[in-house]
Amino acid sequence: MLRGLFIALASLFALFAFLLQLFTLIGQVSNRVFLRHLYLAHAQNAPQNQAYNMGLWNYCNTDMSGNVNSCDSPRPGYNWANTPGISQALPNQAGSKRIKSLFLALFALVFIGMGLSFFLWLISMPFSCFGRRGVSASLSGYSFINFLVTLASLILALVLALRGLHILRNADSNWNGYLGNSIWCLVGATAATLMSFLLNTLSGFCVRRRRDDARIDPAVGAKQPPPGDPYQPQPVTNEPYAGNQPYTGDTAGRNAVDPTVGPNPAGNPYQPQPVTNTPYNTSAVGNQPTTPNAYSSAGYNNPNAV
Repeated sequence: MLRGLFIALASLFALFAFLLQLFTLIGQVSNRVFLRHLYLAHAQNAPQNQAYNMGLWNYCNTDMSGNVNSCDSPRPGYNWANTPGISQALPNQAGSKRIKSLFLALFALVFIGMGLSFFLWLISMPFSCFGRRGVSASLSGYSFINFLVTLASLILALVLALRGLHILRNADSNWNGYLGNSIWCLVGATAATLMSFLLNTLSGFCVRRRRDDARIDPAVGAKQPPPGDPYQPQPVTNEPYAGNQPYTGDTAGRNAVDPTVGPNPAGNPYQPQPVTNTPYNTSAVGNQPTTPNAYSSAGYNNPNAV
């Protein structure tokens, strides 16, 4: 029960991480009310009346108050140094393939992290009903990979934003900037993936006790196997032991005895014969009275008969 609860909570944190990474990925794809406020960094030059919000896809032109006027056409892995006004201050970074590859890597990490979070959320809910430790170990491994990918995207985004704004400020003192809302989305996604990993790991240490279905017979004082066990021992009874009674392997075979016939079923070829007080006449073997015995019952000739 506790293991399933931990997995369910880890699934909810994976869902939170997926939503935050989705918001980061779709930020500024169009000039809409919600999407226009999802960007990674903001840079502005007050003397020249230039201000831009920069994200994974493009840049958006804003005023000094932060109101978005227009957005550029989206393209994955957008290089912030190609933004108008910034490209004149940072011409080397604008044409650098290394910087371009870093922005593409950031886009890929956010996209992969979002896919992993969605995958973990999708498979965690059904597995929360199972109490196997192997399931918890698999989910913990996937959650750890997702955490590393999300953490790498956060670190890379912080490096590109903080380092880029610092270089831009050194190139032209009129430029300054700050981090955008998508950075905090990545921070929340990283925290959510960490919680998902910890909860999935803790679920592996929750060992569920096996319920002992064995019952205790108060007359015997020992644990008995559950019903239906083919090796279940028979209960001890106070009936006198009948030496001629065959073992049938169950209680019903030993107790069902016909008092008029005896302990053995009818037609048993090995049924013992009753003891008689007739004296044995050794002088007249041929005149010996024949009594039913095991030979006659089994269809053999009596060796004593002449």
